[in-house]
Amino acid sequence: MDLFSDGIQSDTASITINGGSVTVTNAGDKGISAFGDVIITNGTIRVTSAYKCIKAGKKDDYDNVISGGNITISGGDIQVICTGTSSSGGGWGGWGGNSSSSSSPEGIEAKGAITISGGIVYSQSSDDAINAGGDFTISGGCVCAYSTGNDGMDANGNMYIKGGAVYAIGATSLEMAIDANSEGGKKLYVSGGTLVAIGGLESGASLTQSCYAASSWNKNTWYALSVGNDVFAFKTPNSGGTTLVVSGSSTPTLKSGVTANGTGIFNGMGYYPTSVSGGSSVSLSSYSGGNSGGGPGGGGHGGW
Repeated sequence: MDLFSDGIQSDTASITINGGSVTVTNAGDKGISAFGDVIITNGTIRVTSAYKCIKAGKKDDYDNVISGGNITISGGDIQVICTGTSSSGGGWGGWGGNSSSSSSPEGIEAKGAITISGGIVYSQSSDDAINAGGDFTISGGCVCAYSTGNDGMDANGNMYIKGGAVYAIGATSLEMAIDANSEGGKKLYVSGGTLVAIGGLESGASLTQSCYAASSWNKNTWYALSVGNDVFAFKTPNSGGTTLVVSGSSTPTLKSGVTANGTGIFNGMGYYPTSVSGGSSVSLSSYSGGNSGGGPGGGGHGGW
């Protein structure tokens, strides 16, 4: 496709996917894009694009929001990979008709809220892997957000982790695994779910479910997080933030160098649920938020 081409686009309404198989390959601009909401209840979805893989809402050429679309995911098997490279220039902030595919490449982005209550979601990008202009809530499903250059998950409103299995990977330096808009008086709230965050959590987070930091982590290594009889195995990336944070409904244990069994998820970076063998215990200590690799607030909000 050419530089500014979209795979599936609605310029006036919302997009709903209730099943089937949807594949968009190498879209030059956006993979699935709606002026209104994007609603996914089921189906197998695979998208690669240069700019936005799944996007709801729109800005005009002058960076003004003209449609605050929401993204709601309650089921399905979703894998999106954004291939563009972040840059500070290009077009009209990346939203107008003259947008640059490399200005803010994000895997999943909503101008409004994002709500995930089910399904398997994997999003990878060099900018924010998943970005919400409003609140971002995860209450179920399995979600992996992997950024190689910015925040794994970023909310311009509040961020709520209430349930599900969540694996968030932020880049080094000031970026976060999970970032809320603390500069605007918003917060990250962790009250449930099984959580792994490489890159730390937003400073000042409300952690009513206890979180723990690993003494260290190694790249390209399989780990197993056990919470009672529930086991989530994950592979660490080539690079990421200095802090590895875990959380579960009861006090978790962590092992490195494990062998996982079963069917993989998250583009080969996870197994859940699973059983594991081998490995060695990793020391965990109480964690209250913030990134030892950078200051509070993360790396901004992805061009918002």
